[in-house]
This record gives sequence, structure tokens and C-alpha cells, in this order.
Amino acid sequence: PGSLPPFSVTLLTYPFVFPTFSPWFIIPPFMSMERQKGVWFNRLSTVMLTGLPEGNYRHEDVAKLVWQHFPNKNLQTLFYNILVLPLQRRAFVYFDNHSACTSFVHNSLKNPVSVKDNKLSI
Repeated sequence: PGSLPPFSVTLLTYPFVFPTFSPWFIIPPFMSMERQKGVWFNRLSTVMLTGLPEGNYRHEDVAKLVWQHFPNKNLQTLFYNILVLPLQRRAFVYFDNHSACTSFVHNSLKNPVSVKDNKLSI
């Protein structure tokens, strides 16, 4: 979900890039917040954002969506708490605490977030 083929697998030898129509990565089990109508069951503080654009955006564009929910706004937060996977068109956000995570989810359900006019799913 959130990723469309074709995918590319990089190789160390010729042809260096191998196209495939199925992802070669494990999609972790998840609970879509849209389907749950905003009910937050989990105590985890990690959110997966899907539906990122195929290109023309920066790591900081994703960070702007969640920045207000972090107490420490520094490089450590930017690069260790916000993991963007552009080839998978998804990002993982690791919040410092459950209340910050819940706040982001509830805000996002009321006002959906987007990057470059691509509406993201949580």
C-alpha cells in the first residue's frame, strides 16, 4: 500500500539496476488510522506515512508535517526520528512519547497532511 510498481533493486554488477513489479521489502503489519475512524488503540509511538510523491520533495518537507510535535527540534530529531524511504514512497516517524504521537494522528485525521499535493495516509 502506498507504493506503485515498477520498483528497482540495485545490484553491485551489471545491469546495476533490476526492475521488478513486486516490492522486495517486507511491509510491516500496520493499522490504518483512517479505517479506525480516529480511535487510537496502540501504545506505540511510531507512525508510518504512505503516499509520498515519486520525487521532487525533500526530507525536510516530511519533517515540517511533524516538527511541532517534537520537543527538541535539532538534527538528531530530523535524521533519526524521521526516516524517509523515497523508493517505497513512505516515511516512518518515531515520536518521543505516546501523547505527541496521538496528537499528530488526531490532528492529521482532522486536517489531512500532504507533501507536494499528495495526500498522505497514516
